Amino acid sequence: MANLLQNIRFALRMLIKSPGFALMAIFTLAIGIGANTAIFTVLNAVLLRPLPFHDPARLVILTEKSPQFDSMSVAYQNFQDWKTQNGSFESMAMFRRRDFTLTGDRGPEHINGREISAGFFTLLGVAPTMGRDFRLEDDQEGAAPVAVLSYGLWQRRFGGDSNVLGKTIHLNDANYTVVGVAPRDFWFYTDSDVFTPVGASGLMWLKNRQEREGSQVVGRLRAGITAQQAHADMNNIGRRLAAAYPDANAAHGIGFVPMMDDVVGDVRGTLLLLFGAVALVLLIACVNVANLLLSRVAPRQRELAVRTALGASRGRIASQLLTESILLALFGGMFGIGLAGMGTRALLAAVPGTLPRASSVGVDWHVGLFLLAICGFTGILFGLAPVWQAVRNNTNETLKESGRGMSRGRHILQSGLVAAELAMAMLLLVCGGLTVRTLQKLGKVDPGFRPDHILTFDLGFSKLHYNEPQKIRNLFHDVVERLERVPGIEAASLTTDIMMRDDSETMFYVAERPKPRPEDLSWSMMYITGTDYLRTMGIRQIRGRFFTEQDRVNAAPVIVIDEELASSLFPGEDPIGHHLIIPFPNFDQPREIIGIVHHVKHWGLAQDSTAKVRSEFYIPFGQIPDSLYSLVTGMSFAVRSRLEPQELTTAVSRELRGLDSDMPVFNVAPMNEIISTSIAKERFTTLLLVFFACTALLLGAIGTYGVISYAVSQRTHEMGIRMALGAETNDILRLVMRWGARLIAFGIVIGLGGALLASRLLKGLLYGVTATDPLTFALVPLVLVVVAIAACYVPARRATKVDPIIALRYE
Repeated sequence: MANLLQNIRFALRMLIKSPGFALMAIFTLAIGIGANTAIFTVLNAVLLRPLPFHDPARLVILTEKSPQFDSMSVAYQNFQDWKTQNGSFESMAMFRRRDFTLTGDRGPEHINGREISAGFFTLLGVAPTMGRDFRLEDDQEGAAPVAVLSYGLWQRRFGGDSNVLGKTIHLNDANYTVVGVAPRDFWFYTDSDVFTPVGASGLMWLKNRQEREGSQVVGRLRAGITAQQAHADMNNIGRRLAAAYPDANAAHGIGFVPMMDDVVGDVRGTLLLLFGAVALVLLIACVNVANLLLSRVAPRQRELAVRTALGASRGRIASQLLTESILLALFGGMFGIGLAGMGTRALLAAVPGTLPRASSVGVDWHVGLFLLAICGFTGILFGLAPVWQAVRNNTNETLKESGRGMSRGRHILQSGLVAAELAMAMLLLVCGGLTVRTLQKLGKVDPGFRPDHILTFDLGFSKLHYNEPQKIRNLFHDVVERLERVPGIEAASLTTDIMMRDDSETMFYVAERPKPRPEDLSWSMMYITGTDYLRTMGIRQIRGRFFTEQDRVNAAPVIVIDEELASSLFPGEDPIGHHLIIPFPNFDQPREIIGIVHHVKHWGLAQDSTAKVRSEFYIPFGQIPDSLYSLVTGMSFAVRSRLEPQELTTAVSRELRGLDSDMPVFNVAPMNEIISTSIAKERFTTLLLVFFACTALLLGAIGTYGVISYAVSQRTHEMGIRMALGAETNDILRLVMRWGARLIAFGIVIGLGGALLASRLLKGLLYGVTATDPLTFALVPLVLVVVAIAACYVPARRATKVDPIIALRYE
């Protein structure tokens, strides 16, 4: 301990004695440690921190699956059979998202809700802040409506009233009794304002095994049951249900995934890739500091030799130098944690909604432990080079040297370190360049419509006021008319689904062909729209016609298909005049194909080409049969204007309030923003990789400059002799630049080899660009060469200014 304290005091004196060196080293380390800590903070919250439920390792998400979908919604009747027939789960609960309109003294408010089955909170091991979970009797058809409020809604709407239990709230024109309040920090995939029992909703899909309305199932495994055993058990149940109900379940299996994997999704690979990238930045920072220390340990060789001669062991010398290194790393970590906090906040603000569990990102003891570990690791890592250089020197030879020049061993080591950091910078620059090229390609992708100047929003309405099919038709007709009267709006249309935001996959078959087995039915995206939808969205019509006001419920049923469906279903023939049947109750009459339109990239600019269901068809809203209007509780709208979409929001809301002040307008977003969200993952990865690559390039340039500059200072005597013997300025310049060029060339060659291997890890993130994109592999070395040569030129130019007389006297 005494030796340690002595080492620390001596190290502090040495750092204070060289403030310029200390500040440069600490700043360099702060960048590397801060970047690593920021990424680890995100990694910890998203991947490492357990889900906030009791024994989360036993939680599993169950879905149905088919040849078309690896994961799809669960039929309520199937869920009931799963619960009673399985022997692997303690309990199961269904959940699905549902929008509600909350009305009361403060006016209408759209809130996000979840319908859940009885025991949902109990299954998760979550105790309500007040009240209770839903019981079996609450979750039955005809049961009195009850609700559990979120903590946020309880505070916002009811002021945290402790007497809220037993009070009545008005949701979608029905009275619900409040029986509980969820905990403050409760989170389940997304934030929800209210929870209601799914079995008591009275919706038609509960009774039809063929209908699956966005519902999933969470289950808790029994103690001692493995995931493999439970999966086999559920597969047996799936086979029994497929045999018992072939019309609904033929070829259907049961999807099975740990809840943690389901929550994280495909972001795991991206975060691990970024963590690897930021680790390279830290290595480059360590190389820079190691070179600084090597430069600093050279003048101390005589000091260290004297200490050795006086009895200091090599271990004692090594411990002193490592103490200095670790102290530098700790100071770098102190500043780095501040940079990490700012970087994490900037990251989450730059790409909102990209990361799951983003709300839980923050510093905890895991982050603190990581920071200490990385400070210790980096301190030892960059301290090893000067330690090795110091302890290997011959004491007698060092004491005899005059101190001029630079030892060949140190020269080779520093040169190798510079080449290594240039190689790592090259690797990161290539990866960043490939993702930039991907974003460029995505920016040129035709989405299938014109997204500029389009504003989208959702509209809710009261079923008490609009309780008949014709009233609902008239309401939406009036909404479109009022929207078209708003100054600046050129076209407006309703739609059941906003492109790239919602999805509604539907089975169908060609009426003129034999009806296929249920498992062989075709699937397509279905949009139910108004008559002016194509003009509003800017979708090009290829053939035939679109809907008119004459396409009403009492007219011949019609349908418009996209070019994808036309080419896949009717190759070599004209689809117009054929009929499609959608096997949905009260909706299964043959529909004549009257037109073909351009394909829209519904699944996003990058993902659409790989989606299993890509084809699309359109049905006129006017032909929704009266029997299905009970399902309509709201509608989405799109408007095209001459103005920027943001300028329309206030005018649109004011116009709709004039029609009915009890209709909430929500999910307001420009279409360009929705498209931007569809490539959020690609933008997130690109943003970070480019930042890390630029940081690596800067550190590489600083390292190159530092080593060349130090080498020039060590060879001042040699330069003076050369100039005294007649060397010209250009000769000295070429001498220094030639040495720098060899380092750059060596670093680029090694970096290109590493980049060719590393770029293959990016294949899943690239679009329209190969992992060996020639343009990227041509431009990146050029950028690195220009920056590195500039870093070499400054000290080389300074070498030409040396006065030979002064240089010859230099010791």
